[in-house]
Amino acid sequence: MDLLKKVVSAAVRMSLKLHQDHFMCPDEYDDHAALYDAITYNDKHLVISHEGDPAWRSAVLAGTPALLAL
Repeated sequence: MDLLKKVVSAAVRMSLKLHQDHFMCPDEYDDHAALYDAITYNDKHLVISHEGDPAWRSAVLAGTPALLAL
């Protein structure tokens, strides 16, 4: 169950974010280095979760500047 929460759900959230970004700029992630940079940036600076998730509440209370609700 821990693997599902920590790895699989995080990967699905990140893939949805990258898919959303792909519509804004389709050629942005053709280079593997650019894709890696986007993933590491989003992982450090963006909170992607459901509004009911405790991580979401913590991010809102902490004043996190970048939030993405699923």
